[in-house]
This record gives sequence, structure tokens and C-alpha cells, in this order.
Amino acid sequence: MTATLQRLITAEEFAEFPEPEPEQHDELVRGIIAYYPLPTVRHGHTSADVGYLLGKYVDQNDIGVVTMRVGVVTGRNPDTVRAADLAFWMKQRWPRCIERDDWTVVPDIAIDIRDRWDTPELTALRARDFLEAGVRLVWVVEPDSRSVMVYRPGERGIEYSETDTLDGGDVLPGFTCPVASLFE
Repeated sequence: MTATLQRLITAEEFAEFPEPEPEQHDELVRGIIAYYPLPTVRHGHTSADVGYLLGKYVDQNDIGVVTMRVGVVTGRNPDTVRAADLAFWMKQRWPRCIERDDWTVVPDIAIDIRDRWDTPELTALRARDFLEAGVRLVWVVEPDSRSVMVYRPGERGIEYSETDTLDGGDVLPGFTCPVASLFE
């Protein structure tokens, strides 16, 4: 048997790839496309709840833009493009993203909603990739345990339970919400 050497692809080549199969979504991980099952209904519901709460605050305060399911270049040579379930960009940084449809302008906040097939190791790796790329705050929302792991550069993750209050820290000043409200 002869082994076939797979060529690593770049983030730019990945952006040109056709849509994945209907039951999959993908990321580029160190030059290789990684396919994952589509998110579950619970994942989608939690994404909508978190997006609504965050988007409402951002719009009311006119401080930036919230997006859903966006690619973020988190590494080069070989390239990695991680998918943030939700992301927030401060207003002054947003025009560059949208004008060039630029994956390389990392968000200020990246949010990963953990799904049933995600492992703790995979979500921690995504969080690390986001932080190393320059994301200032990462939330890993855990619907099963109704909790949120919060990661900041140079710090260990902190877990917030459903009885705690989540805040945006210095990245999203003034934003607070009960963790339980993310799962209603």
C-alpha cells in the first residue's frame, strides 16, 4: 500500500472551498480541513439566546457588532481557521473586517458553544487558538452543565455556574447577565 501525502492548504484556499456536506461543518486546523457534525438543536438555541443578550447590549450601547458562525484565522504556516459560534468586534475595528471580508481581523470576544460531540480538550484548544491569535476574551458556553468557562490572555480559565453573573470585563464594559439567562 502506498501512502498519499496530503498537501496543506492556506486560509485563503480554504475560503474558496465549496460548502461542506449537509450534515457537516468545518474548520481548517493546521492546514487540514477538519469536519464536524452539524450543531444540535440545543446548541442552536443556546447560540440564539447568547447572541440575543449580547447583541441587544451591543446595539443599545452602539459599541460594535456581533456575528454568528464566523471564521477567524488563528494561525499561519500551517494555517488554522477556527469557527467562532458568536463573535464581537468593537465598533472602531469592524469596518476593516466587513470591507475586505477579512478573517484575519480577530474579534475582541469569541464565543464557543460546546456541543455534545465536542470534547473538553477540543474546546480548550479552540480557546487557546483564539487567545494566541489576539482575541481578548473567550467564553466557552456549556449547555449541559449550564456554565461558562471564561478565558483571558495569560490567565487560567474561570468557570461560572448558573448561579453566577457573567460580565464583559474591560473588553465589554458594563455588560452583565446571569449565567442562567443564557440557557432559557
